[in-house]
Amino acid sequence: MGPHLFLDKSVLQSLSEEEIRCLNQYYLVVYAPVQFIDMLLQKEEDGIAEIAHKIHPTDPCYTMHYRISAALNLLDRNYPDRRPSRIDAKLSGKKELPFAPHPEKEVLRCWKAGEYVAAKQVLSKRCRSSTRSIDLEKLRKDYNFPSVTSFAELKSATIAFCDTTDPQQQAANLEFLLEEADLMNIAEPIRERWLECGKPPLKEFAPYAYYCLTVFTAFYTTIANGLIDTPTNRVALEYLLYLPFCQVFCSDDLFHKQLAPIFLGDIRKQQDFMDSSELKQDLNNIYAYWQSVSDVERKAYQEKYAYYPPMLSDSITVQLWKKYMPPRTERSSRRKEWDEILTDFHIASANSQEEKELIQEIVDTVKEVRRERARAAAADLPSDT
Repeated sequence: MGPHLFLDKSVLQSLSEEEIRCLNQYYLVVYAPVQFIDMLLQKEEDGIAEIAHKIHPTDPCYTMHYRISAALNLLDRNYPDRRPSRIDAKLSGKKELPFAPHPEKEVLRCWKAGEYVAAKQVLSKRCRSSTRSIDLEKLRKDYNFPSVTSFAELKSATIAFCDTTDPQQQAANLEFLLEEADLMNIAEPIRERWLECGKPPLKEFAPYAYYCLTVFTAFYTTIANGLIDTPTNRVALEYLLYLPFCQVFCSDDLFHKQLAPIFLGDIRKQQDFMDSSELKQDLNNIYAYWQSVSDVERKAYQEKYAYYPPMLSDSITVQLWKKYMPPRTERSSRRKEWDEILTDFHIASANSQEEKELIQEIVDTVKEVRRERARAAAADLPSDT
């Protein structure tokens, strides 16, 4: 529990064991495929093992690969309700493929077991896509990117380029998106659906895919206008494609500091960027605070406020909890609210065996979370998620 936090590989690598414990206490850490690609690019296996050790296999929230999300969005406006297995199979060039939207779980298992070759095999195709070279000259020839002189002009120029009402430019933008998202192998049904819908603006046709288009356009616009140097690969860029799936993005990469604030808030209205040094210092302060109080004081706080972070002055974690989480209330009232909600949920929803099973699964999950928190409470650091 906690604000949904997405952080780049370098931030995760920089955190100490104590800071990682605090991180998992107070944030729901979001993991995306690009982080695992970034980790795979580590030259030393020891470096990979060090980072993998910091990811608890049962804690992370995994996002689907942006290519699959974009493909589903382009093929069906109700894409969250579609099963991704068919799309995943097409993207992998196989007729039949077991639905495995999160191979990162298997990769993490391999890394923790020291099976680095096996992990690389699992991610090989995604790694090739993310690290493919950038042919800027070809892009300049095929697409007339906007002219800008500063990052201040970038957002408006990008939106103007992507929101064009010119049918030919709209078609060109769709082709650019399909190529950059590596979706040319399923381009035909996407084109057919777009034509059947009357060639609507991409922003209306497929909101998430349109978001990806704006990221790609801004990226190449900055390169074409000399605002940034041409990178050797696209890994840093791909972090930006997962911003809609978090509430807070944390990085110490200059590229992310320059571009991420431009896109935060595009799909989710409330989002924040956090510098890695700010996060690291705050986690240190929280850990030091809990070490400075007695077990009695610590348990009394948890009994009263459950898993809310300690109210330290100038704490960015506390500020984010106030912004994204329910207000701090006493534990007894929160438990009563949950019991009332659960009762209503049972009465209103248990109309079929399938719904009963789903409700039971939710109840079992909540009970397991509570048991995990109770176990964590016995550790040196209280579980305040």
